[in-house]
Amino acid sequence: QAFFDVQTSSRLCKTLTKDKFFTILIKNTILLKKKITQVINDCRKRACSMKRIRILLYNQVGHYPLEAMEDGVHPESLTEQLDYLVSQDFRIVSLDQALSYMEGKEDLPEKSIVITIDGGYADAYSQALPILEQYNIKATFFIAPRLIGKSRLIKGHALPCMTWDRVRSLMDK
Repeated sequence: QAFFDVQTSSRLCKTLTKDKFFTILIKNTILLKKKITQVINDCRKRACSMKRIRILLYNQVGHYPLEAMEDGVHPESLTEQLDYLVSQDFRIVSLDQALSYMEGKEDLPEKSIVITIDGGYADAYSQALPILEQYNIKATFFIAPRLIGKSRLIKGHALPCMTWDRVRSLMDK
């Protein structure tokens, strides 16, 4: 064992010489270090063998004050980014496809990528969706149900969220 309980250590201190005790302590420390190194190496091997996929997350796609932007971009930036992805032969896949790939149920090209539009802001429908449709790209939209038809206050700026009609329309697309 790499560790002694306090009582065992106390008895050893009384019966062993100081040199013998430290020899045992050093041996156990070396064993512990080897075990930790083995665990770290095992973790590294598993991490290297794990399947990975890129995910681009956007919160807002609009012209908001900088302090109100949380992982957001201007519509022109989204267009430029999609132009780049298309020109570099990235394959935009659904979140379901990515999950199947991660579970080993589906193969995907190396340059696969998922796009998510989070937050349920109105701009997801009015700004992001038309750009995505222009490129024939599907994205996963994450919508906070409690904010549907309301606004979210971010650093003093009220950002409108999608209405129920827009959410239903988005589901049909």
